[in-house]
Amino acid sequence: MINLLPRRDLAEAGESLEEGGEFRARLWLFVSFLIAAGAVAGSVAVLVSATQQKDLAGMGVGSVLQCGFILLGSIVFWAFRSGESSSSGYGYITH
Repeated sequence: MINLLPRRDLAEAGESLEEGGEFRARLWLFVSFLIAAGAVAGSVAVLVSATQQKDLAGMGVGSVLQCGFILLGSIVFWAFRSGESSSSGYGYITH
């Protein structure tokens, strides 16, 4: 969800004449980060409950690492990708 909105669209939303465009773009990013943080918090809850049973501790650690790496990867991809559309158009919403 984070990568559906390119950074250039966020910058252009503030300059556009459309009323509320910047607010909707920022709200989309906020909800996306909120869902990702909820996934990390849920995996921490799985880790806590899994450590109570010694044989399932690896599953809890793997869950936290997986959700953390997914969140980190999506943030890095969103922050450092170019603002120009690619030939395949992957990850960009066309208007």
